[in-house]
Amino acid sequence: MLRPHPSGAGYDALADNTSGEANTALGESALFSNTTGSDNTAQGLEALDSNTSGNFNTASGLGALQYNTTGDNNTASGIFALQNNTSGGNNTAVGLYAMGDNNTGSGNTAVGVNALGTNHGGSNNVAVGSSAGYNVRGGNYNIEIGNVGTANDVGTIRNAIAAIGPVSASASASRKPSAGGKDGRPMRKMRVRGFRSAGFMTALTIGCHSLLRVAKLLPEPALVPT
Repeated sequence: MLRPHPSGAGYDALADNTSGEANTALGESALFSNTTGSDNTAQGLEALDSNTSGNFNTASGLGALQYNTTGDNNTASGIFALQNNTSGGNNTAVGLYAMGDNNTGSGNTAVGVNALGTNHGGSNNVAVGSSAGYNVRGGNYNIEIGNVGTANDVGTIRNAIAAIGPVSASASASRKPSAGGKDGRPMRKMRVRGFRSAGFMTALTIGCHSLLRVAKLLPEPALVPT
């Protein structure tokens, strides 16, 4: 079966391609350094510019996946999304500078401006919201919903109000109840500020629980006889 020829539009797009197949590049220097990588799509100035042998990547936006070289199966949509990724794979980043500093981390999902923005090698993290998980540097299996997280997060679940799920031992020890209503107090005693409807909190909690189930961090509930 014949493979589609590479297709490039823009100055220096696919300039160095040698044997890579089924690539599409639109924009100046898009897929510029690609040699053997195949099935990549790059749209935007310097999108996937440094890719050499990475496959099945999709980059849309100025500098998206710009420094990726060998990483596979990444999707970056947004200016500088996954810009510094080199060999990380199976990442999805949507938003301005989402996962912009990621190098080798894999299996991450970041949606929002600067989401997981400073993550370098952490894997299997989920961050949703502007700057969600921004402080997570190299931790794994974190879920950050509208929360910047911390550099020490590992297996931590947070939302915009507080941590609501299992946390690492070190993080758990640092969250003690206080009279001032800070992080660590039972959620039923915390005020939800900035939202007009209490239904938001319910929906957010259910959503986070669903993400936990997907990440296999919670066991299946026991069946109740009817």
